[in-house]
Amino acid sequence: MPTELGSSRSPGYAIPVAGCRPVATTAGRGPPAGAYPNLAEFITDHAMKPGYDYADEFEYGLDLVLDGLEAANG
Repeated sequence: MPTELGSSRSPGYAIPVAGCRPVATTAGRGPPAGAYPNLAEFITDHAMKPGYDYADEFEYGLDLVLDGLEAANG
């Protein structure tokens, strides 16, 4: 079993395998029930409905952020 994750092209980014296990274990559990009620409502009412396209929504949101940054920088 390898002792590090990474590649020879990016040796500075190697992650010890032993350090990944705790993160992977907790990340797979998800947040506690009721921790993010607004996010749960959004997912239930919008994102899980037929026709919802994450890519379209992301582009719209990104445009809003970039327009706001542009306006703030004059």
